[in-house]
Amino acid sequence: MEMTLIVLTDGVWGVMVREDAVDQVLDKLTDSFHIIRGIDLLRRPVCVQFVQFGDDERGIQRLRRLDSDKRYQHIVDITPATENIFKMLLGSFLDKWDIAGDAEEGAPSPM
Repeated sequence: MEMTLIVLTDGVWGVMVREDAVDQVLDKLTDSFHIIRGIDLLRRPVCVQFVQFGDDERGIQRLRRLDSDKRYQHIVDITPATENIFKMLLGSFLDKWDIAGDAEEGAPSPM
């Protein structure tokens, strides 16, 4: 089973009581895959692609932190809504799009 969740967000989650609330959800998600199926997450059975809208600095920093966190290296990807559509749709589960989207020169050709 492989699944990608695409979350459209500004990264500003006003109802959050704890700054690490999203981390807790991601941790539970990854733990459930380890426990239920013994799945190696390096194979990316589940990915979360955050498509970022807006320019709220706190939201931007929150999303960048999730994207750079080693615990979610093969699970989470963040792409601004103004960026390459291929990166948005493929960056969470194909390394070449994830890495290329982070590079200054942009994403590679899909061919």
